[in-house]
Amino acid sequence: MQEMSSENLKSILFPIIERPVYVDGIPVENKKAICRGDTGEVLGVVGNRYTALDNGAVMSHIDQILGQAGIPYQIVKGHSIRNGAKTSIEISFPDKRFVVDGKDEMYLRGHIGNSFDMSSAVTLNLGFHRIVCSNGAMISTSERTISVGHYRDVSERTVKELMTFLGDKFVETRSFIQALTQHSFRAASDVEELLFKNKIVAGRYHRRLVDAWHETGYSTSGWQVFNIFTSVITHEVRANEFSKMGMLTDLSKESRRWLEEPKTIELAA
Repeated sequence: MQEMSSENLKSILFPIIERPVYVDGIPVENKKAICRGDTGEVLGVVGNRYTALDNGAVMSHIDQILGQAGIPYQIVKGHSIRNGAKTSIEISFPDKRFVVDGKDEMYLRGHIGNSFDMSSAVTLNLGFHRIVCSNGAMISTSERTISVGHYRDVSERTVKELMTFLGDKFVETRSFIQALTQHSFRAASDVEELLFKNKIVAGRYHRRLVDAWHETGYSTSGWQVFNIFTSVITHEVRANEFSKMGMLTDLSKESRRWLEEPKTIELAA
């Protein structure tokens, strides 16, 4: 696994500055603009009481928490949309690995989200990564909001809470995947109908899902079907990383329904 390049890191860890907002030369009260400090581009217009934290401050906070918890991590890559108004930094946990069916090696990863337009708080989403084909999948049906106070020391409670969160999600991941490997749909026709009718990916990708399924020999394994979705989403769907994360999260939620209802066909939008 390659760590994030210095150039990619620089593109995500940009400084931010605040500027006053004017309309027809008149200053707008109680409003300010959050701008990139390197390019001057406006990322969002927010209220004066809003405090934006640049990604350098966020990662410093995360590094302090994980360092005190004794949890090693690596920065893998960063993503951004709207010139950096919304960002995500992917980190991996090299010590949080396990093997499925004696061959598929998985490792835990996290996505640290941040925004500068009030669209979201600083959050941590956890998922897992299938090393053999670089497929990703989110395991959390909800994300954890991280309270980032770069002017305060990290408390012992904060460290313990994150350690518990990581531990719980790691156990949840293993249990979830083990259940998928043991699950089988009742008939190949159920799988085919599910792939054609799913609402997780756009209709133009349904044929590709079915073709990938044919390549498995019409498998009815829940784990195989799950990986067909993750492979198409990760490698073939044309969308930004934030949209793909949403699709993978939807897949995680819906595949839990497969375990409860073997003939589940209708997938939530």
